[in-house]
Amino acid sequence: MSACVRLGLLVLRSGRAQGQPDALLLRWKSLVREMLAESTERGALHVILVYIFEVWGAQEFERVIHMYAEIARDYPSAGDDMETIAQMLRREGRAEGRAEGRNEGRAEGRNEGQAEGQRAMLLSVIQQRLGAVPEAVRAQVEAADAAGLQRWLVRALACASVEELQAG
Repeated sequence: MSACVRLGLLVLRSGRAQGQPDALLLRWKSLVREMLAESTERGALHVILVYIFEVWGAQEFERVIHMYAEIARDYPSAGDDMETIAQMLRREGRAEGRAEGRNEGRAEGRNEGQAEGQRAMLLSVIQQRLGAVPEAVRAQVEAADAAGLQRWLVRALACASVEELQAG
């Protein structure tokens, strides 16, 4: 059985080995050395490293990369592998950042949309109950946060006139 297959099986058996990667890394070192010696095994090693990153997460993966870098010093062409891994990590980080930004943007958009709807509804209530909405009241409603809008609504429902609403 090749070093690649043995390492792959060992990694799969390890699963989420958080808290015990040092012991595993010691067992992996000889297999990684064998794989680095065989230039045809490098692609498979890269796939295994990506798997480790995905399963263990960045913090534990960093320990694996340090072990790999220590071993790779003896194999000059392994530096290319390290560059490939670094590129993969940068891509992963950018993708996570974009996804997080999209999610935050959606949440912010929803919140702003809800606030706009509440403002429009409040202005409609004021107009229906009390008549024309003065520009000063409209400006205060437009500037209000969610709690302020709630206070405005309570006042709009309790007041008998726009003047009473403004006196607040």
